Amino acid sequence: MNKRPKILYLQHHVRDTGPLLEILEELAPTYQYLAVQTLEEYVSLLQDFRPDIILADEDLDVVPPREALGILQAQEADVPFIVICSVAREDEALELLKAGAVDYVLKEKPQRLFYVLYNQAIRLRAISNMEQAVREKERLYKRNLADTTALKISEKQILKSKANLRALFDHTDTAYILVNDTLKVVSYNIPAQKLRDKFGYSELSIGGDILDYFPAGRKSEITNIIQRVLNGENVSYHTTFADAEGEDFWYSIKWITVANDEDQNWGLILSIRDITTSKTTAMALAQTNAELSKRNKSLEQFTYIVSHNLLAPVANIMGITELLADPSENQHDELVNGLRTSIKTMDTILKDLSQTLQVKDQVNKKKEEVFFRQLVEEITFSINNLMIAEEVTIHCDFEALQSFYTVRGYLYSVFYNITLNSIKYRRPEAAPEIIIKSAIVKDQLLLTFEDNGKGIDMQKNGAHLFSLYKRFDTTTDGKGMGMFMVKTQIEELGGNIYVESQVGSGTKIMISLPVVKKD
Repeated sequence: MNKRPKILYLQHHVRDTGPLLEILEELAPTYQYLAVQTLEEYVSLLQDFRPDIILADEDLDVVPPREALGILQAQEADVPFIVICSVAREDEALELLKAGAVDYVLKEKPQRLFYVLYNQAIRLRAISNMEQAVREKERLYKRNLADTTALKISEKQILKSKANLRALFDHTDTAYILVNDTLKVVSYNIPAQKLRDKFGYSELSIGGDILDYFPAGRKSEITNIIQRVLNGENVSYHTTFADAEGEDFWYSIKWITVANDEDQNWGLILSIRDITTSKTTAMALAQTNAELSKRNKSLEQFTYIVSHNLLAPVANIMGITELLADPSENQHDELVNGLRTSIKTMDTILKDLSQTLQVKDQVNKKKEEVFFRQLVEEITFSINNLMIAEEVTIHCDFEALQSFYTVRGYLYSVFYNITLNSIKYRRPEAAPEIIIKSAIVKDQLLLTFEDNGKGIDMQKNGAHLFSLYKRFDTTTDGKGMGMFMVKTQIEELGGNIYVESQVGSGTKIMISLPVVKKD
């Protein structure tokens, strides 16, 4: 490019002297940049400054990056949008990538800005060289064709320019296809042909119809996109393609209009860039962050138990131990009983903690096919006396799916705890009735447990329903472990649990689990 690329920086603090600003200052000889903080400045400079690259700080409240990206897309400007964010808000940056941003830079790793800006400079240079080549060709053909010497010189320059452009064209990571206004292929590079070979599309050929390059099932969609582009709109999106083995690959697709000096539509450029690595990394990071968040919540639960539930028995033991050093005759037995009670309480709490921690280690145990009806029969047999005493009725409907491939111990625990809760929290005036159903929704198993019990005040207690040692009905025995264990085991199997309930109207528990294939 003959001019320095222009950067518009949506900056949180104008006087910020952080590493990112230092990098931009260091790059000042090769880039122009302006910093803005208000919506009015941003909209105005999009037209007046005409930036080549936009940087957006995620902490800027006046112009949030999502809104700034929306304004840019509404103006149909083909300008790379790069998010500046902290590690704590990386998930928001990933969402912006899905919405159309091209990349993001972590504030904790500012040096990556060099790499990002370099990639965008290469992209801008490639597009500029192509446009320059087209204009050069038009200009040369307008010259006096009678001047044979000048014509020969011009032809050599065109050939040299074409060779240079072709070298750049073929050695980029992005596939490019140039199409004229009648949808005929004018040119394409080696990466475009490699894509054709990889996914088995129709052969690319100069003069061929661009629509023939796409699968028949997508031609209607592509035709609509091309019409929008020919009307002057630039279209960009992310999508996946499956190769012959069925493996999915992510690509960033851009359709860009090409006009001559008189703003007449000459055709369009299709660019296809493989972003599988970045997408896979982003999705893996999102999954890891979700897992870390879940682990942190569990750690908070354990910390609370250690700091609160264990505090009282430990204090009792310490106090009783001191008194036992010189007890009176009538105190000895009472102190020993108190010490025994405190130790038993500590033992119970520590066993509960051990049980919950063991769940984390057992998820990788061997999975097996578990039949739901057999599971229900085993549970009802184990609590047969309670079933008879409370006149419990269980209705099962497993027609949609009769068995599931999973960790048997987990599923048994889930069925057992939910069934037992339905019986424990029955309404005094009605015999317990439990309905258990299975269903398949897309690629998920949906198990539903519905009872006619007391019900739960979800508005009051819903947020703590699955917390450890949380109990909302003290009329029955319990420790508040059952539903915590159910949720923990369901999540370790990759599933989710939902509860619908009203006081006096029973409870409905829905569990979704991903359907997995047998090993």
